[in-house]
Amino acid sequence: MGGGAGPQRPAVGVGQALGRHNLLRVPRRHYPTLTEQDNSAGMSRGDVEIMQNHGRFSQDEPCCGRNNLVTRCHHHVADTLSASRYTETPLKSAPYTPPNPDDAPNEDTRFSAVVRARTAERHSKAEHSTFMSDLMEGSLDAAAYTQLLTQYEYIYEALESVAHRFRQLDDELTRPFNQPGLDRLALIRHDLRQLRKPGDAMTPCLTSTNDYVERIRQTAASPERFLAHHYLRYLGDLSGGQAVAALMERHYGVSSEGLSMYRFEELPKPKIFKDQYRTLLDEAPMSEEQHQAFLDEAVLGFDLNARVFDDLAAHRERAGTTI
Repeated sequence: MGGGAGPQRPAVGVGQALGRHNLLRVPRRHYPTLTEQDNSAGMSRGDVEIMQNHGRFSQDEPCCGRNNLVTRCHHHVADTLSASRYTETPLKSAPYTPPNPDDAPNEDTRFSAVVRARTAERHSKAEHSTFMSDLMEGSLDAAAYTQLLTQYEYIYEALESVAHRFRQLDDELTRPFNQPGLDRLALIRHDLRQLRKPGDAMTPCLTSTNDYVERIRQTAASPERFLAHHYLRYLGDLSGGQAVAALMERHYGVSSEGLSMYRFEELPKPKIFKDQYRTLLDEAPMSEEQHQAFLDEAVLGFDLNARVFDDLAAHRERAGTTI
């Protein structure tokens, strides 16, 4: 899941942190089909529509000790991704051209809007994969969500190890985005302890997950490519991830204790934070080449994510679980 586009926003300098004391005071919008109680997460219109489409709201309803998981992941998978697989033949998006408002005065030329437009097709493909559609519609079971979260443990271990490296380097480009309040790994591990039952078979690190992990680790040498994965994962958790949490509770009875991954208690409301994040992305000091690398990596990230969903569906079929 990825972040959606928001309305025009006040500017914020790229050097400003996204912490609680530097919030943009953007008023929350209200929607007539959503109650204040249901929208306590501050979801955007697009997030609400996702939940309506998957049955969360009806249209007439009123208004970290580290365990070296990446190494373990490699041991699970025979077909390990070579370091050159994506770096030698990177997936390309359409060429990035710096915006000229005079050429298209009515077009949103902010970089965050370009990212959203260029990744929309891949985003939709991942979001509407068989596995995710069935999971969100209530056709699977809580074990399916646990299997998904198990893959996320590997993915976020890689992402947050690279994030930690950039924090240690005090990297100028990633510094404003790389907020500790975003870290999810400890919460994912907490949720898995709540969800797993004695005797449950462990879902291995899937081949597609291993590919995703390896690619994220490669971005340690490219801050703009790292930011593409950072954007995809965390803005996704703050957007469609809020719908995932609500639907896992509704369809499968997953308690809030097993859904802490989607609670960002150190950050402002999701809508406010996402707007701030996109403004920082618009103003980030990236060259044209870096913008292009970000776009290429974001497209690749959505494709890698979709492959994980497809692999999960195939894994469940091989295990004899009906999907």
